[in-house]
Amino acid sequence: MRKMGIEAHRGTFKEVQVRDSMVRQTSRIAEIFNKKITFIENTIRDRVDFEGVTIAQAPNTLYINAATTSPVLQVAANELLHSIRKTNLPRCWKLRNSILPQIKHFIQGKNLLQKKTGSF
Repeated sequence: MRKMGIEAHRGTFKEVQVRDSMVRQTSRIAEIFNKKITFIENTIRDRVDFEGVTIAQAPNTLYINAATTSPVLQVAANELLHSIRKTNLPRCWKLRNSILPQIKHFIQGKNLLQKKTGSF
């Protein structure tokens, strides 16, 4: 595996058990999209670090760093999009086009609230 040109050798990452809450948060994504979610620990953080990753050799597996500082559902969703983009580009565009109006609606609502209250 390579991350920004850095070679990650076998043994750099190992599968680990995580809190039940992390598994529950991501299990629905795995079920709906027929993906496997594997939580990993990075053994050499000073050389290679990331929140999540998908790799070409395992396109249906989303790897999530067990020590992620980001919300685990956000990391899983991000890796899901990378996976769909790699394996099914038309599906990725369909998903993007269905979500984009909701994001725009949320941003517009946030901006309206900010104008009314002066903060958000």
